[in-house]
Amino acid sequence: MLPYTLNNIDASALEEVCRQRFAESGTLDFKRAIPGKDGGGTFEIAKDVSAFANADGGDLVYGIDEEEGTASRVTPIVDESADDAERRLRQVIDASIEPRLTVQIKAVEFGS
Repeated sequence: MLPYTLNNIDASALEEVCRQRFAESGTLDFKRAIPGKDGGGTFEIAKDVSAFANADGGDLVYGIDEEEGTASRVTPIVDESADDAERRLRQVIDASIEPRLTVQIKAVEFGS
């Protein structure tokens, strides 16, 4: 997991994660982009969230490119608004995973 509370995760924290080349683990996963809106993307989101739910929890971070299992650079999500992305993630999780999960989602703004 990331060594930050959700309230303390901001653009500088994510840039530091990349600078220090944090490694993916059983409780930390980096994804360059949010999976698409098609069935395959929905399945991918549900699979990733379920994997953490069936373990000891974890942090799934969209918008971070990884190389060889370590964070390499921030790749902000620009193809949908933060509100739309959060709504879509919550809808997929609510519709796809039983029993229902409580997840925390935070959008991080980056300068233009």
